[in-house]
Amino acid sequence: MPTVTRARKIVFIARAENDFIPCLSSTSSEKHYFRHCSLVQKRSEQVQLAVENLNRQHLVIEMKSFEPHLIENSKREPIGGITWTLLNTLSQNYNFTFTRKIAKTEVTSNLNLTQSIKRTPKALLKDLIENRIDMVLPFGKTLYLSQLLDFTRPIIDMNLFFFTAKPKVTIKWAAVFYPFDTLVWILILTISMLVVMFYTLRIKLFQTSYLNQSSVILIPINIHLQQNLTWLGKKRYYYLVLLFLFYSVIINIYYNSNLLAFITFPEQETVPKSVEELLASDYKIIFWTIPGEMVDYFFKKTTAKRYVQLRDKYEFQPSKYKCILAGLYEPKTVCLMIDFATEASIAKNATLNSIPTEYSKRFLSFVVGMVLQKNSRYFLGFEYAIYRLTEAGIIRQWYHISIEMLRQLGIRADSKKRSVKQETDNPSPLTVNNFIVAFLFWASGIFAAGAVAIFEVQDEILRAEYHPEFQRNIATSDVKSNLNLTQPVKRTPKALLKDLIENRIDMVVPVGKTLYLNQLLDFTRPIIDMNLFFFTAKPKVTIKWAAVFYPFDTLVWILILTISMLVVMFYTLRIKLFQTSYLNQSSVILIPINIHLQQNLTWLGKKRYYYLVLLFLFYSVIINIYYNSNLLAFITFPEQETVPKTVEELLASDYRIKFWTIPGEMVDDFFKKTTGKRYVQLREQYGSQPFRHECILAGLYEPKTVCLMVDFASVTTIARNATLNSIPTNYSKRFLSFMVGMVLQKNSKYLIGLDNAIYRLTEAGIITRWYHTSVAMLHQL
Repeated sequence: MPTVTRARKIVFIARAENDFIPCLSSTSSEKHYFRHCSLVQKRSEQVQLAVENLNRQHLVIEMKSFEPHLIENSKREPIGGITWTLLNTLSQNYNFTFTRKIAKTEVTSNLNLTQSIKRTPKALLKDLIENRIDMVLPFGKTLYLSQLLDFTRPIIDMNLFFFTAKPKVTIKWAAVFYPFDTLVWILILTISMLVVMFYTLRIKLFQTSYLNQSSVILIPINIHLQQNLTWLGKKRYYYLVLLFLFYSVIINIYYNSNLLAFITFPEQETVPKSVEELLASDYKIIFWTIPGEMVDYFFKKTTAKRYVQLRDKYEFQPSKYKCILAGLYEPKTVCLMIDFATEASIAKNATLNSIPTEYSKRFLSFVVGMVLQKNSRYFLGFEYAIYRLTEAGIIRQWYHISIEMLRQLGIRADSKKRSVKQETDNPSPLTVNNFIVAFLFWASGIFAAGAVAIFEVQDEILRAEYHPEFQRNIATSDVKSNLNLTQPVKRTPKALLKDLIENRIDMVVPVGKTLYLNQLLDFTRPIIDMNLFFFTAKPKVTIKWAAVFYPFDTLVWILILTISMLVVMFYTLRIKLFQTSYLNQSSVILIPINIHLQQNLTWLGKKRYYYLVLLFLFYSVIINIYYNSNLLAFITFPEQETVPKTVEELLASDYRIKFWTIPGEMVDDFFKKTTGKRYVQLREQYGSQPFRHECILAGLYEPKTVCLMVDFASVTTIARNATLNSIPTNYSKRFLSFMVGMVLQKNSKYLIGLDNAIYRLTEAGIITRWYHTSVAMLHQL
């Protein structure tokens, strides 16, 4: 029943469960009001019927494996994505089930939307038309397909754009002219010319003896370079003092400060941001899309001028990852593709928290949605659901969640790749893989069921309120120093493990697992891993004598030397031809030296050197400014000493290696038994150091010396003794991992409980947090 108000009446018509459509009308137009409400009533009933049609139905749905629409794990099982989340949400709310059909790669790659669907062999849409499946998503709508199938409203829009690497920063030679505008340079040149004209007129009128035509040109040069003008005469240059004081000083200060700003914040390389800028640039365009789909179809059929130019210029790349890598790492190259595919791939593979690319503006949008059979009874229900989700912004939120999920998957894959690389770099005689068959038989049948039962009972014991008490037994230093894990434990006198075997103690921690000890004792899973690495003092900063040549390239030095030689040859020829008395062969060599050092050339003669003034002004001054600014940059950021970061670099360097470990433990036993080539070379080069602190001090303070040891021992010692707030050492990459855990008596009743507790603590990252807390505590101590 309608609810009547003063000027309006509102009728709420049930459309679905707890959902209403308002019907607004004026009291003066009753006919229009009832017609409008009847249409809304009919539409609402259709929606409600479509929603009821989905109840308890089972649908066969084709989903494309296209991130971030569908995210799969290594077993090709869906774990997230926009369309996967959408279908799960709809199935829970509308009470239907669905079966996912995997799209074949050959169907997707060979699909051509310009052909008749029935003539496309093995095409996915053919299955949809012939009623073998109920829905396909996501899929783009075209004019031809809309005549055969029904498309819902768009789920989300995909935009075409391009990206390239971050722009490079360069300092151009023209930076010496940047501090002033063109008008300022014209004013400076005009003032200089006026000074020259004024003194030239003075010479002509008063016949001054202390000035000539050549020396007049030096006056503005000396003013701009802030040089002394006493050579003009004691009483005849005082009217230039104000100009020298307020003009030259201010101009020079302003120029130097602006030049420093341009050098400190240099100009970045221009990167295109739009299609017009891309077409006008010399960038290479790499283009990727799925052949036959919307984007490919658009570029094949478009007649728009700028897209035709773009089509003629780009190079098609069938591999998506090659296109992305070209845009990221190749110079002056952009990758043109859909933003969904780019952001998903970069989030998963090319970045963790930073954005290494420069994105353009989005310039083409394509929408995708669900496609169903013509006049499908489920169409209106899905159309209504997508409308509500898009209006509420929920689908856009699912997109951001999917991108973050891909980023986390990329971080996990990168960590796994590093651990696998470390395992392959550290070969061992026997691994767990050698005993897979034996373990499978051993873990089968009733024994496996019994192990599970024991695990559950032990877990309940650990969860109880009873907290076991333990007494700490301190391992003496002589036992620890004399421990040799390659000998039988029972023949090791006063060994701590002997007490464990003979049931005098219950546990030893931490101890590394070896093949021999594993036969006598039970080891829990690792508590934490220890990595072998080396460190040395921070590299020294040195300024080499060759830095005076760094500001210019070799070609520039050759040009400067050539110009100097031409000046010397010119004056040598002048001596030979005119027999000048004020020049000789030795003084000729001083002319280019004085020009480059900006020294006075009055010793050449009062009237015979004025033609060198322009060269002195435009050549020497600019060369010196550019040289001094670049030399300042090289001195401010000098070259650092090269420090080895890997084992290969260490073996190839002349660094001395100090090595420390506890004799007889895992690291010592590994180096004694290993046959790996680089570790054998490392063993032959290092010098064993019995004291840990002496090894650390050698790495910190002795020149060209590294300390090789386990990172736990070095990091904790340095945190407590050698640093306060800074890091005085240069660490290498970790290249060997050793794991330590708890060791108990054989068939101990506490093993499963402790192993389960360690598993839960390591998975939650709590033990790693304890490690950082301990290092911080040592730092404070």
